[in-house]
Amino acid sequence: MSPAKIKIHIWLYLDGKMGHEKQCESLVNALAKLIEVKIYRIKPYNFYKKIFFFLFSWLDKKKSLPRPDFLIGAGHQTHLQLILDKKKYGGQTVLIMRPSLPIDFFDLCLIPTHDLKKNLANVIETFGPINDLKFYKNKQKNEGLILLGGISRHFEWNTEKIIKNIMQILSENEKINFTIMSSRRTPKNFIPELKSKLAKPIAIVEPDISQPKEILNKMKRAQNIWVTEDSLSMIYESISVGAVVNCINLDIKTKKIRLITNQLFKNKTINFFNKKHKNLKFNHLITSEADRCSRLLIKFFEIK
Repeated sequence: MSPAKIKIHIWLYLDGKMGHEKQCESLVNALAKLIEVKIYRIKPYNFYKKIFFFLFSWLDKKKSLPRPDFLIGAGHQTHLQLILDKKKYGGQTVLIMRPSLPIDFFDLCLIPTHDLKKNLANVIETFGPINDLKFYKNKQKNEGLILLGGISRHFEWNTEKIIKNIMQILSENEKINFTIMSSRRTPKNFIPELKSKLAKPIAIVEPDISQPKEILNKMKRAQNIWVTEDSLSMIYESISVGAVVNCINLDIKTKKIRLITNQLFKNKTINFFNKKHKNLKFNHLITSEADRCSRLLIKFFEIK
């Protein structure tokens, strides 16, 4: 029996970063399945505008919106905005990902397990970045996917080395029909250089408006997915759909992401490119991480 529906006003703060916005949208869409919500999407101000509109709130366009029940955001740009707007307009603050400010400054935080050092009363632990994907059982053994990230503060992007790895993947899996998908972070010269090295045509999808839907359809079907190590969100998404996930290691600048991929490998959740487990532990959850978190959020705030 589904919960009784009520109207909740959500101010959703979107900072323009795809990974942050995807998590926010996944969470509120999951909430909308359980309770009646009205969502107001807001672009955070820069620091000086935040202070200005807090002091002179009668000039702030948000004053014309219905008072929020929840203020939800992800990313550093949203942290102070959530706190100031709660002070001015009320509502409960819900922050996705570990904040740069003290966690106690927010009513509830949804933080990946790998970013937590201890259990806290106002924290819901998440399995990586929040997404709305769940296990898909109808895999196609002859379909494979290679997902490419790009420039990152945590890794060196070595075009020659990555292309060499891709060529090895293709040669060792000749019976698989591959699709290669790049991202907005992939260097512009990478795909032309890769194409020049391919012995036969391979389906390559570059970033455009239709890409997210196309990626999802490919991810559902692919038995095996290879992901460059910088793309943590795509690694977790590939795990969520129940694929055999193969992480293509990159040269590190910092240890932050490597510590996470090492733990995933140690837990037999993923393989590394040249270091594989005989058997992986697959996700078989019929509910998505966004659905799970939305139910816990409703329980935390005792929404009836």
